[in-house]
Amino acid sequence: MKVTPSRLAVSLALITAGFFPQTYGSAISDSYQQYQLASSQGNDQQALSYAKAAVEESNFSSSNEPENWLKLNYNLALAYAKTGNYEQATEQFERVIALSEDLHGNYHIQTYAAKLELVRLYEGQLINGMSKRDKLAHQRLVQRLLLNLDEAEKAHPEDAAQLYYLVSTQVLQNYTAPVSTSQAQKIVERGVELAKATWGDNDTRTLEQQFLLGKRLFITRDYNDAIAQLNMVAHALDTHLNYSHPWSLQAHALLSEAYMRKGNVELANYHNQQISDMTPSQQDLAPIPLLRERPAYPNIDQRMREPASVQIKFDLSDEGQVVNARVLGIDGSHYFAESALNAVKQWRYAPKFENGEAVATSGLTVNVDFAERRNSTIGHFDGYNPDSQSRHLDSAAYRVVDNKSTK
Repeated sequence: MKVTPSRLAVSLALITAGFFPQTYGSAISDSYQQYQLASSQGNDQQALSYAKAAVEESNFSSSNEPENWLKLNYNLALAYAKTGNYEQATEQFERVIALSEDLHGNYHIQTYAAKLELVRLYEGQLINGMSKRDKLAHQRLVQRLLLNLDEAEKAHPEDAAQLYYLVSTQVLQNYTAPVSTSQAQKIVERGVELAKATWGDNDTRTLEQQFLLGKRLFITRDYNDAIAQLNMVAHALDTHLNYSHPWSLQAHALLSEAYMRKGNVELANYHNQQISDMTPSQQDLAPIPLLRERPAYPNIDQRMREPASVQIKFDLSDEGQVVNARVLGIDGSHYFAESALNAVKQWRYAPKFENGEAVATSGLTVNVDFAERRNSTIGHFDGYNPDSQSRHLDSAAYRVVDNKSTK
């Protein structure tokens, strides 16, 4: 399968819905039909009402038509989540997981899919704050998903490629998974291996996992292997698409930095130029963050190691380079301001486009929030995640929150 734009941005809900097949036939209820219609039209509140009615009116049960009963409960869980009813959604997804485990076992792809939806639900609450109980439940759930992949592959080899793809891209996109760095890397490597064997080198599921592997290798400073993976991603996307995809752009940014750190200025400049010569996916395009070095935590006295926040304003050139960076405000020691400013000056973006032409951007602002320092194995850069709903990145060291341009 060649890379196609339509396959490059699919939400987890759309993916996992495919693992809960509809087999209702003539027994399908009017409420369920209305649920499908409301859901397809984006009317989430109506969809929730009909999803509840479909479950209440159904003659299905875990002993009678268990697949259909599982599907109805899955739809209700999604409807709760889409309308922000997190407590009900959590309870409903837990019910779906229990039903799937009873029907298919712990390692079936439907069980994994439901658990991944629950993980996403937990993570969606991070912005508003998560209770200690939910944090612990989230951590344990993620850990089990990762550490049980070997057993899942043995139990269901026919689904192994899809299992590794879902877990790698949904759980290991950030660098704080509750497993060791080497364990996480082995999971992604196995995912790439299975994806190539199952779907081929140029399938987007293969490329997405290679992209993830390249980023993780870069973070661990394994620059030779990172270069190999990222070059394959950039080449495939640049060859098969008529525009510069964000994965390709970030791959070029990482390749430029990796080659620079290896002392190969010529190749570093080549990949840097690929970003400057990018082809936008649309005539008007906002700047895309590609490589954002994390600021070093200041080497200061223990008594001063407390939370701090620095607001920085900067402009972008028509090639996406940070220019005119300056500190707007500090809440904490001036040492934090110096560290944050030095980091922001090194950031790289894809430039803004207006009417198909790259233009400079003025007045971008970011808040760089430092938490109290503690030991961390988190990677040291923040890249672009095209499926992310926000530009937030949390770590033990700092958080970046993008604000809109004033231009």
